[in-house]
Amino acid sequence: MKKFGFFFLLIILFCSNAFSSAGGKKQIRLRILDTLSTVYDETNIYLDLGSTNAYLYPEDGQKIVDTSSGAPYIYSFTSNNVPCFSNSYGTFSGPVSIPIGFRVGSSGTFRFMTTLLDNFDPTSIIQLEDKTLGVFHDLRLGDFELDFAQVLTDDNRFVLHVSYPALITTTDADCNNSSGVLTITQDTSIKWTLCGLYDDSLNQLNSFNNVNGVFNFSSLIEGNYNLVFGFGVYSTIVPVSLTGHQILVDAYASKYYAAVNESIHFSAFASHTDHFVWDFGEGTIITGVANTDNYYPAAGEYLVTVTCSNNYGCTAQDTFSVFIATSTGVAQLNADMISLNTERKHLLITNRSNEELSLQLFNTAGSLLESRMITTPTSDINLPSLPSGMYIVQVKSTNGNLTKRVFLN
Repeated sequence: MKKFGFFFLLIILFCSNAFSSAGGKKQIRLRILDTLSTVYDETNIYLDLGSTNAYLYPEDGQKIVDTSSGAPYIYSFTSNNVPCFSNSYGTFSGPVSIPIGFRVGSSGTFRFMTTLLDNFDPTSIIQLEDKTLGVFHDLRLGDFELDFAQVLTDDNRFVLHVSYPALITTTDADCNNSSGVLTITQDTSIKWTLCGLYDDSLNQLNSFNNVNGVFNFSSLIEGNYNLVFGFGVYSTIVPVSLTGHQILVDAYASKYYAAVNESIHFSAFASHTDHFVWDFGEGTIITGVANTDNYYPAAGEYLVTVTCSNNYGCTAQDTFSVFIATSTGVAQLNADMISLNTERKHLLITNRSNEELSLQLFNTAGSLLESRMITTPTSDINLPSLPSGMYIVQVKSTNGNLTKRVFLN
């Protein structure tokens, strides 16, 4: 996988924020500027205020050009060829092409420029077509300059083209978290030079070149992604979140070693789960809750199973054992007397009881892995051969017991 250039990504992120789609009207203000005198004129085009592309008063304002003036003029045409300084060009529901007319009252250099493009989605490409030169200028990238040698009026040279934003839809990942899809439906009036998919860590996952119409990125897992769109040298990034339905569950017990009839609290932490079923291994079934309590009336080893499911047909289980013994009346050791901590693969025991201690280490299936006596006030037991994971430590003295679940890494 390729790593996206950090500084290039910052530039694209800036562009994405600068050209983000804002609520409300979609407006383009197209200006012609005489670079020598700095005199300018504007036409305003609204793509969501009018119900028709034809001239309609008072939604549209007709342009009156003073041909005796040396000032420049610019105007946009309605579908019935009326020049406007304010043009409500119907609802923005597809690609739009609007004829643009202009007049320069003297020779010189003139600049065509736009403002208010930030109220368009960043995947809308906005171009000024110069039919005389045969070029399409991307107005998001800056101004378009022309030199004119004489007074000129031209109603057929320029066309403003606005493409419709890319529609991005998602298909959720399945129970195996492997079938998510991002589908891009692009306005066919343009062709993306690049559409790249990046994960949340900015690793490139896939890309398409010179595409339009409908295309997709498939076999995706749940998570956050970035779609990078390129049109020539213009680029923008669109963050996308993809939902999944895979269930991941981890279940715990407040005690793994308990006495007969002693209450134990059970907890399950699960993603994408609507329903829980607890099977405590002795015939008790509890449904519908992630957290519950149970006790065992007889001594023995019991396999606890929690089954999680959701409305998408996904299921997952977690199992562990609890060990129940006949009550001996032995009290639990006071935490002020015995402390038990871990550091990587080390068990750190502090003994303030002035008694000899017996320590046993079990895995979560109940198998005894380590047994030794603790005779010093502090002990550091190194267990480098054990795999990282959860374990049960039981410390015994003549005054009581201490049982604790620990994680060794």
